[in-house]
Order: sequence, then structure tokens, then C-alpha cells
Amino acid sequence: MAYPAGPSSGILFNASSNGSTGPILASSKMSLANIQTALSNDISQAPTSNINITYQGVTYPNVHGEFGTLGLLNALQPANLATMHRPGAALAVIFAANESDNCFILSDDTDAQEQAWKTDFCNGITAQGVVSAVQSAQAGNPFLFGFIGYGTDPLSSGQTINEQEAGHGYLDIVNQTNGVLVNLDPGNTTLSASAQMNTIQTGLGSVGSLAKSKLQLTTQFVLQPKAIASSIQVYDNGNLLPASQWSYNAGTNTVTVPGVASQDVIRILYNVGP
Repeated sequence: MAYPAGPSSGILFNASSNGSTGPILASSKMSLANIQTALSNDISQAPTSNINITYQGVTYPNVHGEFGTLGLLNALQPANLATMHRPGAALAVIFAANESDNCFILSDDTDAQEQAWKTDFCNGITAQGVVSAVQSAQAGNPFLFGFIGYGTDPLSSGQTINEQEAGHGYLDIVNQTNGVLVNLDPGNTTLSASAQMNTIQTGLGSVGSLAKSKLQLTTQFVLQPKAIASSIQVYDNGNLLPASQWSYNAGTNTVTVPGVASQDVIRILYNVGP
């Protein structure tokens, strides 16, 4: 859940109509039809009410759940991660929102309360930090990001930036990782409800295809003997990757690039010692 802190942050929601079925919907225990029904219940009954949150000794009243990145970071904490993520599994994170992540709202967003929450809750939160946290939690296993929402801001000429806006933060993460964007306002024009539904279905299909391809991708590369670790440079489609996006294991003499996407070209440059 996407509240910024407290016991309702970073946990899987389980719809009351699912009973003891959830919150984890395991294909080893449930049929595909039952998983679809339970997931539909989770989405349609997801909490939208504001709640009171105590954070660092301060109680904040009526805080809403529009902190997707903070919710994810809290979900990656060891206690939460152990209850809802199978070790060694691939991870797909799909954000869905009709506006920015509250930690990434722009300075001209007119919601003073959200601006105050951004100051109080979001110190040091960056898109790269979120990607790095997922990469660390995955420990070399594949992961991908997707976003369902708006790609432009504002959506119509003269509209104040406040609600129905581009998904800042989510868009940054998806762009950094070559993830899947399901854009509901192509050409700065919001799609109709029926067109949005078709776009979402197509986009989720793309997420599934990308997840499958990532499981088959080469993410680990063996270097020549006596590779000099300090000389290693990794390029993805010609772009130099920061060291936070790859790792080198001297014991196996391998470079791992967990963020590789389908059709990416990885080039590794390094020097070899005598």
C-alpha cells in the first residue's frame, strides 16, 4: 500500500471479499481464474481513504496514499520483503496513478498540503535511489518497472498543475530502466474510458512479455582473466551506466547488469593486468 509510513505502508492489500485467499495469490495454490477474481477484488476495493500516520514521533492527520515510491521502499524492508517475495524470483513493479508521486510533485503544484508532506516525508528520495533499492533487493535477479497513467503535464492548455497530471517520479523510474509506459494521454489528449481500458490491457500484456524476456536475458558476463576491477566501464545501448547499476564479482570474474532489457546491447570495457 502506498501510504508514506506506518503499518499501512509497503504491505500487500487483501480485499475483504477474498477472505483468507490473499494477500499473496500463488499459482501453485490457486487456479488462474481464482487469481484473476482475487486480483480484481484487490484493485476494485483498494483503500482510497485518508488515514492518520505517526512518523518520527509526529502524528499527521488525513494523509492519502499517493506515495508509491515510499510504499515500495518500505515493502523492500527485510520484514515486509520476506512475507511477500520469493527468494530468487523476478520482480515486476507496476505503478498506476492519475497524478505524480507525492515525493516528486513539481514546485508549481498548488496543493499546499501535498507540498508540506513532500518536505516532511520525502527527504533524499530520488528515482535512482528507488531503482538501486530494488536492484539491491533482487540480488542479481531480473526486475522491471511499469507505469499506467498520464505522460504529460498539464493535460490541457491553461490547466493548473493539480490532479490529473503527469506521473512524475514514476515516469523517471520507467525511463531510467527501459520499462513499460502505458500512456493514457498520448498527444496530450486524454483517452476515453473505453480507449484507456484497451490501452491498459495492451500495456499489461507488454509487461508480461518483457518480464518473460528478462528471464531469458543474459545479465551476467564473464570477463577475461586478470581483469582490473577499477578499469571496468559498462555501457547499455551506448550509454555509460553508473556503478550503482551493475556489479563486479572478483571471485567469479563476472559483471552483472540486472537492469538489462530486451534487445539492449551491453558493452563492457576494461583493462587486463599482467
